Amino acid sequence: PELAKDALDHWQRAQDLDQDNISHLAAQIKLSYRLNLPVNPRWFDELEHRLKHSIFNFGHRDAISSLAACARDYCSIPDAQMQRLFNALLENQGLKGRSRMHAEAISLYAFYTINNLNDFDRGLGLFRKAVEIKPDELQYRITLIKVLAHMHQFDAAEKELQEYEKSGAINKNTIDRDNLRTLIDNMREQSTLSSSTDGKLND
Repeated sequence: PELAKDALDHWQRAQDLDQDNISHLAAQIKLSYRLNLPVNPRWFDELEHRLKHSIFNFGHRDAISSLAACARDYCSIPDAQMQRLFNALLENQGLKGRSRMHAEAISLYAFYTINNLNDFDRGLGLFRKAVEIKPDELQYRITLIKVLAHMHQFDAAEKELQEYEKSGAINKNTIDRDNLRTLIDNMREQSTLSSSTDGKLND
């Protein structure tokens, strides 16, 4: 208990020294869950404020990504709280005009929506948005195709695969294309056995 208290005191001092730092606050929340210590609701309020109003940097992405992963593991963060954090991140004015980071933030929210909430319909909409914002980033379209295949929307998956094949992106490769083709074909074959969209999505 004393060691845990010392660790939390360390994170609190770090926050006091740099009140714009998001990583320290996220780490404090995770550590409290890990050690089965009380989590102050004020920490989430402060994290939400920083995600929305502080100057955007990679720390924003890393903090919410780590909390989303923790929520699938040992952090009993309420879903409503996590969604408020994601919404705060997406409202950060620093994302405007930065398509790469904006799409990445939306993609993180999409993975959370599918993997944590099992809400494929909403996750699908978010992945479509990521592709729309950053169409030259093929990973978002690859993931979109996977989601469509898992949802048994095969015609839509085929259409997105055609868009992938037409892309002139330098990181396009035949291995991804062939893997996607195999996935669609396998899921189509299995669709007669089950129409469930339960499960987890891997990026």
